[in-house]
Formats: sequence, C-alpha cells, structure tokens
Amino acid sequence: MTLKIKNLDRGRPCLVIAPHLEYPTRNGGDLLIDRRWAEFSRYVPFVDIVGKCTVTRYSGGRLVSQDAFSNEWRSKRAAAARTVLRRSHYLLEKYLGGAFRARCVELLNDGSYGTVVFSLISTASLYDELPVKPGRLYCIETQNDEIKWFRDLGREAGNPVARFAASLSEKWLKSFLRRHEDTFLYIHVTEADLRGYLELSPRQQGLVAPVGVDMEKDAICHQCPSDKVRLIFAGSLGVRMNCDALNVFGTEFYPALKAGLGDGLEVRVVGSRPGAEVKALCSRFGWELFPDVTDEKLMELYASSTFSILPFHYVTGGKLKLLKSLSLGVPFLSTLEMREQINGLVHPCLLSNDPGEWLARALEVRDNGIGKETRASLADYARQYSWTSIVAGMVEVMGLEPSTAAKKTREAAVD
Repeated sequence: MTLKIKNLDRGRPCLVIAPHLEYPTRNGGDLLIDRRWAEFSRYVPFVDIVGKCTVTRYSGGRLVSQDAFSNEWRSKRAAAARTVLRRSHYLLEKYLGGAFRARCVELLNDGSYGTVVFSLISTASLYDELPVKPGRLYCIETQNDEIKWFRDLGREAGNPVARFAASLSEKWLKSFLRRHEDTFLYIHVTEADLRGYLELSPRQQGLVAPVGVDMEKDAICHQCPSDKVRLIFAGSLGVRMNCDALNVFGTEFYPALKAGLGDGLEVRVVGSRPGAEVKALCSRFGWELFPDVTDEKLMELYASSTFSILPFHYVTGGKLKLLKSLSLGVPFLSTLEMREQINGLVHPCLLSNDPGEWLARALEVRDNGIGKETRASLADYARQYSWTSIVAGMVEVMGLEPSTAAKKTREAAVD
C-alpha cells in the first residue's frame, strides 16, 4: 500500500522535534527517534533533530554536527502539579519549557524545512502556536497507544495526584486528536496502535513503521558459565513502566526461579538513572545493579547473560528491548503482554505468565546450553527489523522513492 501524502518534498530537509531525546541514547523513545530519522536522512538533503538540549544534524545516514543549547526539564512533581492546575498533559508540562520552546520556534519559522516531525502527540501542541508554513508536511511519531498508556499508568499509580494527572492527560489527548484528525500524518509503531487511534479518529491518515534495531557487525562471544542462569533486565530505570516490571519480576517470577536454581541464579539490572525504588529492589533481592553503563559495557553484560527478561504487565516500546536481545543472540523470557510485539517465536525464547514455565525453560537451557546455530537464528529474526529495512519500507509506503545510494545501502544490509 502507498499513501497519497500531499506536500512530501524530497528536495527539502526534515526537522524532528523530540524534547525527550538525550544523548547518549538509552531509552526506547530516544533510540526510536534518533535511529529512524538518522536513516531517513538518506532520502532528503539532511535531518535536524531537536533534542532536550541539542540540535543534531544527520545527512546520508551519518552524523554531521551537534550543537548544544541550555535547557532543563521540569521535575515529575512540578509537571504533575502543572498538569492538574492547567488541565493539561503531563508530557507537555514536563518537556516543553521556555528554553526548548524558544529553540523550536526559531527552527519552525525557518521556511526551508519541507517536513516537520513531532515526537509524541503532546509535542505537536507547538503546531497550534505558530503560523502554518504552506507546502510543509507535518507528522507525529506517536511511539505507542498513548491513550492506553496513560490509562494503564493511572491504574498502576500509587497516589491520587498521579492518577488525576494521567486522567487529564488522556482527556487532553482525545481532545487534540479530534481537533487534528486530518492535520498530520501519524506514524505508528504497531498495527494495534493504529487500530486504537482509528477508533477515536477514523479520518486519521496513518502508517505503521515498526521499531528497528542496530545490528552488530561482528558476532559477540557469549561467555555465561555453564552452571549459571544469568538474567539481564536492561532499560531506562527512571521510567515508571520499567520500575513496575521489576516489581512484577521480584514478586511473581523471582521466588520460583530462586527456589529452583538457588545460587546458580544471577540477576543483573542495567540502565540509566536508577531511582530509589529500583535501588531498593536490587538490594532487597540481591540483584546486581549496573547504572549508566557505556555501550561497550552493555554489550559485555548481554554477552554474559543466559536470558533477557521482559516481565511486563503493561508495555509501550518493549519491542526495542526484545529486538536488542535477539540481535545479540540472547533469548528472552517474557510475560504474555509482549505477544503483540512479536510475530513468531524462536526457541528458547518464552512467552508465559507462569513462573513454573520460566523455571523449566531456564533449567532446560542451563542443562543443554545454546548452540551457535540457535544464536544465529535469533539474530536472523532481528535482522528483518534493521533500521535500514524499516525506514526503506516506511518511505516506500509514503510514496517516496529511495535514492540510488539508499537502495544500495538497503541491498547491502539484506545481503
């Protein structure tokens, strides 16, 4: 299917506004925006990405420049309070402060950009504050079914202010989407997300462009001791969803695994900005915490792991964690919540809410090991989701013919 998208001009550069984006990229949303639109720079003269405090330029898929500006986010407490007082949206109040707005206004007023991409629906509120440039395509990277996400967040929240802020954010989103049903090209990461948004705004023009993964050029050397089952959870540790997942693992899965594996079980929690709650969980259960590691250290930790774990009761963006693990030849143990994120399953990966099944699969792998062919099969599954392939598919749906250089790059990746 090819969409009839007006105003798509390959001869003009692209501007991406992503107030959540920090470098080095660690969480799923940052990786999605940086990698997808860096790859998209093969199809237009260049792409400028406005992050939290940087303007990063890519051209031909390569980093050209990165300029810094001064900006800070509002605290979680301040953002929640502003959401309640202003009947607003939590992410808008957290990310779109004065310094960031000023930098974006400057760039949005530059008429040379042919395409503007807002990362997250709340970021697109900037559209209503400026004169619309004729002949420009405006897009929104939704990243997830945000209405479902805030509904889940409100249900799981432990305090009334957080629940009310989540409810108000959901209400804000519904109002915005109804007012802007056909203003933007909406880019969704799953078919389920697209269906969810179409129920609310059936005239919406949307396409599905899945998340991708960076494929390692060289196979990593796996080094987990044969008498151990070593589990890794990797992600942004200040994110509520990841904290909740670790709570689920600690209360529902870890007791059975520990009872069956004893001292042969090791759990490693790896990620950026661990808060007090994550540190307390690691201390309570004896898990090893690796905060704010380098890319090299992260690869080392994956290489010495038996499984990655995805113990989510609700999830947005979890596919990035899933694909990262598979791309490195590391199978995963996951709850059924992830079944919408994957088509097909490569053994010894597991989708189950039964702690006994997690233990049985862990014992099987401990006793039998994982051969090179199996690890290669895991990586092969992930390869179909390389960023090169994902973006080539996206621009094909958009009706944008890839350049000769982009075609060669895609063919090389497939080979």
